[in-house]
Amino acid sequence: MTGEPTVNCLSIMNDDALRPTLSQHVCDPEDQTQNFTLESQRKGGHVLKGRAAPGETPRCVTLDGGQDRARLHLKQCFPGDERQRFTFEPIAPPPVNGTAIFRMLPAQTHANGMCVGMDPAKPGTVHAVHTSCFRAGVQGFTFTPVRGS
Repeated sequence: MTGEPTVNCLSIMNDDALRPTLSQHVCDPEDQTQNFTLESQRKGGHVLKGRAAPGETPRCVTLDGGQDRARLHLKQCFPGDERQRFTFEPIAPPPVNGTAIFRMLPAQTHANGMCVGMDPAKPGTVHAVHTSCFRAGVQGFTFTPVRGS
């Protein structure tokens, strides 16, 4: 998944407290922290799993809270945890180049108009945050299948 289709990819990077955090970084096909798995959930939506280091057991991207600018950290997966469930909404109309772009919506707060984006109050930020869909700081996210995933 990418934050900017041709420049940055979602990645797992440590925040200031050294906690693995959903972030954006220059795309690197060899960087395993940029490979994520989407698992469909019975209640709808998906769980997004990633690794902070090669060989590590995948953990779930987890919304830290419902407030604006809450971060998204990698945490142990818990079935039924609403903070770990996300939906992906296509942005219409489809782009000319044929690559679909999606908004990432936390299941817990999407009814309140909240999305996952980059902190618009901090230009150049690398960490993803929970924010209004209208202030997400990114156009959306694209998906690129990875062989063997």
